[in-house]
Order: sequence, then C-alpha cells, then structure tokens
Amino acid sequence: MTADAPFNIWIAEDPTQPGTAFAFHSDRDDSRLFVQEWREEMWTQYKAPTRLIAQELGKEMLDLWDRTKSKLCKIVEDKCGCGELILVEHGRFDLNRADGKRPHYKDSEPNITALRCRKCHGWLAETCPTAAFESHSLSSNL
Repeated sequence: MTADAPFNIWIAEDPTQPGTAFAFHSDRDDSRLFVQEWREEMWTQYKAPTRLIAQELGKEMLDLWDRTKSKLCKIVEDKCGCGELILVEHGRFDLNRADGKRPHYKDSEPNITALRCRKCHGWLAETCPTAAFESHSLSSNL
C-alpha cells in the first residue's frame, strides 16, 4: 500500500445536525480495541453513531459540521489562577486536544487553542480548572 492510497475513516455523526460529522478516527490504527473504545465513547458521551466511510466523504461531512449550531458543543467561562478570563469550549474534536476541550480568549480566532495563559504564562490545563486535561477521554484525530 502506498502512502497516497485512499483509505477509510471512522466518523462520529452529530445527532443534532444530520449529515454532518464532528469527530473522526483513522481505520489504520493498529489497535482495533482502541477504535472500539473510541466508538463506545462517542455513543455514551454524545449519543453519536459512528460508521466507517471513505476518507473524502468523511472530510465532506466534517466540513459541513457547524459547531455554532451543534448542541454537542458548549462554552464555559472560567479564570486562570492569575485571574485572566478563559473560555473553554467542550466538544471540539476537530482541533488538537484529544479530550475535546478548546481553551481560548474572547478575541481568539475561531480555531485557535490557547495552551498557556497570556498573562502569567502558566499551562491552562494546570491553572484553569475547566481547562484541565481529561486523560480518560479516548477521542483522537488522524
């Protein structure tokens, strides 16, 4: 198999937006048990059905997903230990944090995740309670 060969991906469909997907997982994962755990988490946490589809169709479904209209996402206001206001969006599996959280600021770009506080430079996962990393989450991206 060449690196450019097409492959399938697992997608989790957003039950609040039919025809869209909010999370995905590679079918190339060596651990089929991990994929099964991911699928179970998508169902138990979000009641999101999962299915294996062609990568291109999966990309289209991910592009159609509108997180602002999804009832899966929520934004919680919190503060860093130094007092800096932090917004933490939950349910963002299209970004870099595997637990689906996106700490950011009110003036942040829509797809930017803040890892450190801009005031005290502390790790937000350690200084902002709502932004704490949840290592029990099994969700992942490609």
